[in-house]
Amino acid sequence: MTVMDTLKNAASVLRAADKIPEYEAVLDAYSKISELQAANYEQQLKIQELTAELESIWRDQKSAEGAQISANVLWIRNDDNPYCIHCFDKQKRLFHVLEIRGTRGGRVGHCPECMAEISNFPHTSYWKRDTR
Repeated sequence: MTVMDTLKNAASVLRAADKIPEYEAVLDAYSKISELQAANYEQQLKIQELTAELESIWRDQKSAEGAQISANVLWIRNDDNPYCIHCFDKQKRLFHVLEIRGTRGGRVGHCPECMAEISNFPHTSYWKRDTR
């Protein structure tokens, strides 16, 4: 039998015994316990959400080990697509930079997260560039 069930039973007994002040006190306790349980549940959900976000950040940081910065983007080993250096500096998160048509008609890099535009966007992977 849970605490809530015990309070319900106590409230029923007190009401039947016509002990109204005690009955109301039990109902108040029941109400407060319900509110606390709801708040506790919401906090548990928030903790799960924050834990998942933290794990994602840790994965991104681990992935970025040995990364190189070139042409204003971040290059990670074994990945030919560049990442936004701004997002990694500020949030320690990895977001691919997309190649789009710029406002002046040329091709630029665009981060969908922070909306940064990167001019002189590289057309070749850092790892496949000519190093002569």
